[in-house]
Order: sequence, then structure tokens, then C-alpha cells
Amino acid sequence: MAVSAEGRSLPQFFIFLRKRFKDYFLRDGPPGSAGAANSSGWMNAEHFNQFLNFFQQHVRASVDAPVLLVLDNHESHLSITGLDFCKENGIIVLSLPPHCSYKLQPLDRTVYGPLKKAINSQCDSWMTANPGKTMTIYDILGIIRKSLPRAATYENIVSGFECTGISPFNKDIFQDVEFLPSSVTDRDNPVPSSSSAVNKNDETLHLPSTSAASVTLEITNEPIASSSFRHKDQENIAAIMNTERRNRSTSTETTYSKELSLTLETIQPFPKAAPKQQTRKGRKRRKSAILTNSPEMTELAREQVEAKQKKERTALPKKKNSKNTAPENPAENPTVPKKEDVLKKM
Repeated sequence: MAVSAEGRSLPQFFIFLRKRFKDYFLRDGPPGSAGAANSSGWMNAEHFNQFLNFFQQHVRASVDAPVLLVLDNHESHLSITGLDFCKENGIIVLSLPPHCSYKLQPLDRTVYGPLKKAINSQCDSWMTANPGKTMTIYDILGIIRKSLPRAATYENIVSGFECTGISPFNKDIFQDVEFLPSSVTDRDNPVPSSSSAVNKNDETLHLPSTSAASVTLEITNEPIASSSFRHKDQENIAAIMNTERRNRSTSTETTYSKELSLTLETIQPFPKAAPKQQTRKGRKRRKSAILTNSPEMTELAREQVEAKQKKERTALPKKKNSKNTAPENPAENPTVPKKEDVLKKM
């Protein structure tokens, strides 16, 4: 399914779970739709090239009037043949970052949800109208034909491009709070080897040290008359100590509140996922890129050539191990008795 930022929907291109495609598969489908078939029912490189030809027939892109095609990093979208076709016809292919379709794909945001509900409703109506009958692949397209007008509306399509920040372009469409879930798996940026190691003690919480106010008293061995220690001097000393105590308490509380408000994450860190084990298995991690750019196409071509060569090396027949092969001469095989030994026992 392909939609434009203008709110229009192109005719659909269906993939059928069949060995061979037949034209009557599209008998009850939406007008202008096309299709293909394979044993998996999923898009592959061959059928993606067919879709690109189908796409070009409707958008009429050219080098002077290019069209931007936004899609994910599925393996079928990385066909060099298809990307060459796009480059020659002015179709700029932009891939989305991995695991971001639920935020950046307009169809995922505003169209597929209503479409799923509409299809479920039409399936319920079909089963009510056809009691005891099994729904087949030939009935699916008729259900989709009735469901599409309810989901692929102008409002849904346009709002899908707006909420993803694609059209009109808005790089600040996502708030900082939307990135908080990723903090669980965040990793620090690699530190250059020339830099010194970070002291673990620097990560601990440092609270300001407060030294108690010191009061110096001169003590002498000479007896002091009670009349010499005047009551006025005693009040002055008490007032000075109380003022110092209040100032120290106020400044300490203010400093503590400021420090604690900035270091709560240090006191109670956010949960962190365990580091993943680095393995060589699995697909290569992709990133957002303009796939029709020459450097990207060159890199993709090199990767596909290496993958093909590796597959051919794996498919080569293995040599037989001579140690595990029994000798052709029975006399050399200890498990096979000789004729002379058998005659002696008789």
C-alpha cells in the first residue's frame, strides 16, 4: 500500500501465498490493483522490482520531477536492480531507522489501525451472510475493497504525514519525554584510548562538607570572680552563637536541596538493561539512508556480492573422509573374516 502527502492512495499491490499468480486472484479486488505470488506470501526482491514498475506507472516520476519514496530497511527493498531503476526514473528512496516504524511510518500511525478494524468488521458481516461457509483467498480482496474507503481517507493519510514530521517537515515533532524509554538500553559513547580512565569515585555523590563553628575560649588557672563575668557579655556570646547556628543551618539546607535536586539519578539510577553479547550471527544493522545515492548503492552491491560468494562456498560438496571409509578389499578389513579362517573353523 502506498499513499502520498497530498492525501491520495495509490492502487494496491498484493502478494498472494501461491506458487503461481493468476489474474482471477484480483477479480473482486480494488480497481487498478495488481499482484504477484510466491511460496512465502511476503515481499521479495523480485516482486519489489515489479512493485516499482507499478509505482512508476502511477506517479510518473522523472529526473526533473523526482518523487520521494519512504520505506523501511527490509531486505527486499535493497535490491540493486530496483535501486538502479529508481535512480534512472527519479525515484529517491529514503529508508527509515530500524525499529522506528511505529513513530515514523505514516501508514502505521494513522491508516493501518482503522483498516484492521474495518476488515474485522467486514469479516464478521461476511460470516453472518455466509453461515457454515469457509472463507478463502478469493474472498479476501472483496472484503479489502469494502474496507479501504473507511480507512484510507484524506484526513487519515494527511494526519499520518503530519504526526511523523515528514510533511510538512518538522524535526522537533517528538518531545524529549518520548525518548525516555530508550534510556534503559543507552550506552555511553566510546572513550578514546588516549584519555585517562575515569575514576569510579567521581561517580559517587559528593555532599558539601560543613564544619562546625569554632568558639575559642581562653582558660586560665587563676580563679575568676563571679562578679567579673558580667551578664551582658554572656548575652552577647549567646546571641552570636545562635546567629551563627541559624546561618549555618539555612545555608546547609539550601545547599543540600540544590545538590539533591540535581543528583537524584545518582542516588537512585534508572534501570539499565544488561549489555548484549556481541555475536556475528544475524543480519547487519541498518540505518536511515538515501539508498539511491551512489556510495550507498556501492556498499550494498559489495555486501550482496560477498553474501553470494559465501553462500556458494557453503554449498560446495564436502570431501569424504578416508578414515571413515571402509577399504574396498575385504582382506584388509578386520571386521570381515577371511575365507581361510572360516574353513579352519569348519
